[in-house]
Amino acid sequence: MGAPRIIVSGSTVAISRRAVMRKAFLGAWDARVEQAWLYALADAQRVHDVAVHHGVRCVSHHHVEVTAAGANLPEFLHRFHRDVSCALNTLLAMERYDSPRTLFDGRQAHVMQLVDDSAQLRHLLYSHLNPVAAGLVAKPEQMPGRTLGFDDWLGDGVVVKRPEFYFGKNRPEELRLKLTPPLRLLASFGGDVKTLVYHLRRLTDDGCRALRAARTRPVMGAEALRRMHPWAEPKTLAESGGKRVPSFKVGALGDEGRDRRRRCAQEVTAFRSRYRETRRCRLQGEDAVFPHGSYGPRAYYAAPVEPEATPDAILTLDGPRSLEEALGDLEAPTRERRNELLDAAREAQRGEAAEQLLEEQLDFEPGAPFHGHAPAEGERMPAETRHRFARHRDVTDNDPHARRLVIERDRRLGRPPGDTGPPR
Repeated sequence: MGAPRIIVSGSTVAISRRAVMRKAFLGAWDARVEQAWLYALADAQRVHDVAVHHGVRCVSHHHVEVTAAGANLPEFLHRFHRDVSCALNTLLAMERYDSPRTLFDGRQAHVMQLVDDSAQLRHLLYSHLNPVAAGLVAKPEQMPGRTLGFDDWLGDGVVVKRPEFYFGKNRPEELRLKLTPPLRLLASFGGDVKTLVYHLRRLTDDGCRALRAARTRPVMGAEALRRMHPWAEPKTLAESGGKRVPSFKVGALGDEGRDRRRRCAQEVTAFRSRYRETRRCRLQGEDAVFPHGSYGPRAYYAAPVEPEATPDAILTLDGPRSLEEALGDLEAPTRERRNELLDAAREAQRGEAAEQLLEEQLDFEPGAPFHGHAPAEGERMPAETRHRFARHRDVTDNDPHARRLVIERDRRLGRPPGDTGPPR
């Protein structure tokens, strides 16, 4: 059981989740992967009244930024991830691939609250540039398929037709996925969506240049991504465990940012401590009220929860419900404040490009064949990609340097050339 989350209405959060064993199930191996992912997102938005700001599939994981109008984010996550998992398992079986049964890994989805306008701006850019930092493409728009970008804030949304598999006819035949900017970020630009999109385009170009200057190897490209086997996995090591998982992100700099981060950390600690203490008291038959922001006790057990947050709260404070309310929470937006916001994001991109490449790099190139030569002392052999029907390579049993095998699992030997979409 993970640590209890703070769930409040109007809170903008960043969501990410990885496929099991970092497999390429969310990649472009079939055009219907994108259709199923978009339809599941649009359907969850329709049912649970959630504002979607941005979304991107990075082959082995995805990023989505949303704001829930009510305190129902877990319900949105459950419906969205269940539909994506079931739909892609169905599609894999239809196309004669082995189905993993559980598409996502055993961890719950990572949810991080974006506290202020600066955090929202910087994380949207981070998410948008994630395919570039991962070494997949040189620019976000080069990813195969439909890119959910900032330009969608200016339109009427993305129309998605219901896939012909998994989704029943009791669901709408066509859905419109509406994308809007986060209210706090939009309020910092005086409610001017066009100006916000213009600056995000420029920051995206700056980020691509910074990543290109720090990159030491070429990107894969869209064609290689389309031909990737869904059971492929990166040769790079998975992130190590045991690290603290952030539950919030503060973008403000200087003394203001340090003070806000300290207060948020104290608020998380106090919330979790009181949540567990309240739970212990209620199990012993005592009357106790859960802190504001508790979801499970309210949704599943109808337990009492405080209706409002404390006056000095940051994370457990309900977010703005409208642009007018967000504008009221800020001082009058000025050009100087806006320039500080943009300059901070630009400097962060330039300063963190090398580190971002190191952390996000996904090497999906097939492993080098083994020719029986012994590795240098202390050297481990590189990972090898092998099809499940391929003949076993000539590796002796006494080889002290074990290598990691990536097995491409389907019911045929290799994929037909250009097999990137539904059968004709």
